[in-house]
Amino acid sequence: MAAATDPVRRRRGGLERRMLGDPGRSRVSPALAFVLLVVLSSSFVRGGAAANPEVRCSRSCVAQNCNSIGIRYGKFCGVGWTGCPGEKPCDELDGCCKAHDECVEQKGLMSVKCHEKFKNCIRKVKKSGKDGFSEECPYETAIPTMIQGMDMAILFSHFWRNDLYPGQPLLLPKILPTADLPFVKMALVTQYPSDVQAILLVRRSFAFATPIVKSHT
Repeated sequence: MAAATDPVRRRRGGLERRMLGDPGRSRVSPALAFVLLVVLSSSFVRGGAAANPEVRCSRSCVAQNCNSIGIRYGKFCGVGWTGCPGEKPCDELDGCCKAHDECVEQKGLMSVKCHEKFKNCIRKVKKSGKDGFSEECPYETAIPTMIQGMDMAILFSHFWRNDLYPGQPLLLPKILPTADLPFVKMALVTQYPSDVQAILLVRRSFAFATPIVKSHT
């Protein structure tokens, strides 16, 4: 009875019903599955391709879609793109992607440590001042694209895992897509005790995330 009369819970329950529909439905909704599939696969979490022997692997260096999340760079960088066993990276940046593939194979696609190690690796490549193998896709273009994608992967890894709230049950985020051209806004409303919310502003093929933490007063 106390839970039913708690004003904070009543407000939260009413808000969730208005925004997300019946809260009694399965937490893994089709919208959630679709958006996570698009965002995560577009955020350079490539380990699944490396771990699946049925996925076509690369034996040649490529440079495609260098300024979008659909980038394919070298033999190991890109969505669903990885080098064949025994292949060497095309350059140092491609080597960072190879190392990331190997890391997530061992620790899982949601490993923030693997994603952070990848970002540190490509920052070192950038500071080295060296040129990559491709003139069509220079480091100045490829590296910022990869960093943006990996930042999204890190954001969703935090939401998906329970590291932020040790001891709390893992609850999947609910996603509410709303149309607001030229931007598409997606509000992720989690059910964690601290009411963490995030607004993703997606413009064209890039996304920028602003986490908002609301405290109870």
